[in-house]
Amino acid sequence: QAIYERFRRDNEEVKGRYVLFQRPDPESFDLDISKDEDKKKLQEWWDANPRLRTMKRIPEEVDLEVLWVRLQDKSVTEASEEFREKWSGLADDYPVTEEEIQARWTKHLPVYEALAIAEAAVRRKQLEEAQKAEDKAAQEEGREPVNLLEGDQPEPYDLVKERIRQELVIGKILQQAWIQAHDQDAAMEGLAQKYNLKHAVVKELDQMKLQTHPDFGTPRASQLIFGGLSRKDLEVGKVARYVTETTDTFMENIFDEPGSFLAVYRVVDHRQPRDPELSDVIGWALEQWRKEQADKGLEKLAEDFRAAVDEKISTLIADKKAELEAERDRKVAEKIEKDGLSREKEEDKLQIQSIESIENRDLERQLNEEKAKHEAAVFAEVAKERGLEVRDTGWITESAGGFPQFPEGLDPAEMHRRIWRHRGHLSKLAALEPGRMGPADVDQAAGLALVTVLDEKREPTPEDMYRSPNQVTPIKGQLNPRPAP
Repeated sequence: QAIYERFRRDNEEVKGRYVLFQRPDPESFDLDISKDEDKKKLQEWWDANPRLRTMKRIPEEVDLEVLWVRLQDKSVTEASEEFREKWSGLADDYPVTEEEIQARWTKHLPVYEALAIAEAAVRRKQLEEAQKAEDKAAQEEGREPVNLLEGDQPEPYDLVKERIRQELVIGKILQQAWIQAHDQDAAMEGLAQKYNLKHAVVKELDQMKLQTHPDFGTPRASQLIFGGLSRKDLEVGKVARYVTETTDTFMENIFDEPGSFLAVYRVVDHRQPRDPELSDVIGWALEQWRKEQADKGLEKLAEDFRAAVDEKISTLIADKKAELEAERDRKVAEKIEKDGLSREKEEDKLQIQSIESIENRDLERQLNEEKAKHEAAVFAEVAKERGLEVRDTGWITESAGGFPQFPEGLDPAEMHRRIWRHRGHLSKLAALEPGRMGPADVDQAAGLALVTVLDEKREPTPEDMYRSPNQVTPIKGQLNPRPAP
């Protein structure tokens, strides 16, 4: 018997009808924030929803003025061409020794080996193209072609040695710019022109934005700036100093990211984490307002339909309601008289209220029974009046429900199938009594709402259980667990 009761509970089937509402397009709700009245409305909504400020809390930020040279994303040949154009005239003023080049190569071997591999590939491709040209020329001239692919290839160090020398020269130029900016407060824009460096003022950089900046960002750079501000080693208006005790690993004072970029940073402004003002996020706030209006609009569609059904039923049972209310009043008066109570006596008021409460509950029960006689039919009538399609759920098993997703653009037919594979919607339908209409079932995550009527319930028979051994076996295991060894 216990096995059947569990099987019956898990396999009860229900069948109903429903009308479906979908969320209105958020873009259909709009405010013209160029108008004072609409902007005031948005501001009032913003002020009434502090959660929005939490969602868009602005992290610690800096505005930076930066001098930099980016070397990454350039081949050795491209970097050499840029060096000749911009800094070859300054190279003699910033000599680099063989020891410095070898030390940088050794300390940052993975970086420069990767550059060497890329350069070897470029040179190999160039040789292969030259070989094709040589083969063609030899054929035209009737001679044996020279094999350009033979012979020793340069060692990785030799492929990037000149690139490392140029990088060190540029670093020393930037070191000179750093001294003038840091010690002499020289204008960085003028230094950029003087030394052919890139220059920019970049605003609203938080730690992640600085880490991922495409021209001069890394986690180390973020730590240099934000860590320095936190430790009070750095302040607004000052040039950041990169301190290192291993000058053969990183260049002093400037920010040095070997093989990638070199930079000098000045902090223009620094702001602690803060809640945003509406003006800081007005575009995002307007988008959130539209979404909220669409959510409210979806809920209103379902609630309005249900209210229309209730209103029509109230009209249908108005006479019966008046009759039942008169009967309630008669019973209350009769009970008061029988118990010898008086509404004029203060000590009788609580007892009279108790009598009224009991009779009111009975009235509600009777009215509910009257509503139940009409609910399913009126549900269909109101749907027809409003041009809404009433769909049949078909027989569905409550326990078969899961939690399907409703991605945007889902095929309508598939959407309707998923609705009744969703445990939440199924359980609300199954909780009704046959002939009754459920509350508005709003699923904001899916952007839809339902109003349902349960038509029938069907319980499985013992014969159904015996025809379903795959379901019975797990139930037996749950009810009769094996003893522990």
